[in-house]
Amino acid sequence: MFARTARIPQAGIAVMGALRERPELVARIETEYARALKWCKDNAEACGKAVAARIDLLSPEAVKDSIAVSQLEAVSVADARAELEFMFGKLVAKNPALVGGKLPDEGFYAGATKR
Repeated sequence: MFARTARIPQAGIAVMGALRERPELVARIETEYARALKWCKDNAEACGKAVAARIDLLSPEAVKDSIAVSQLEAVSVADARAELEFMFGKLVAKNPALVGGKLPDEGFYAGATKR
């Protein structure tokens, strides 16, 4: 039996249109996102206050506590490809319409770089 690490892709940044022709800007967005995530993990209390100030339904303490147990990590699409294909495969098997009836083609991963 094949064992998999329990990882689920939860969010992503889509690069569309003319931005796809600017790999240096895409790389900067990826870098800054990873930096922001690290800052939130290292400064959970300040991050909690900042998030709660903008989202009424969340308290600073709840955000801080969720960051403490979060397993979030910034991963490039190239590094997440196996997990994405596994997840998309499960969705296709359950209801193909959820992902347009098929797995994403190579263009979905175009320009992907490993970190």
